[in-house]
Amino acid sequence: MTSANFKLRPYAEADVEGAVLYYSARGPQLAFRLLAELDVAFDRIRENPRQFAFVEEPVRRVLLRRFPYSIYYVFEDETVSILGVIHLKQHPDTWKQRGGSAG
Repeated sequence: MTSANFKLRPYAEADVEGAVLYYSARGPQLAFRLLAELDVAFDRIRENPRQFAFVEEPVRRVLLRRFPYSIYYVFEDETVSILGVIHLKQHPDTWKQRGGSAG
């Protein structure tokens, strides 16, 4: 399968920036590791967006392996839209306030 189009929504960008700032304050290597893990997860989503389970159709979720974050996304019209990169201590329905379509 070829890579899907990929869109990081503004809320998701803000989520990533906030997480990077948090981990940067605790050590630059932690922030670097978080970004590397996000890159791997984003690549996996791009390569096979249907591989991850629905949380609530059409929204799917990927759990990061080493950091307490979930990536919520939709895959519609051959485009992946990242709705959020949400810390596991946040309410699991946070993504619902961000809309569940690729629009």
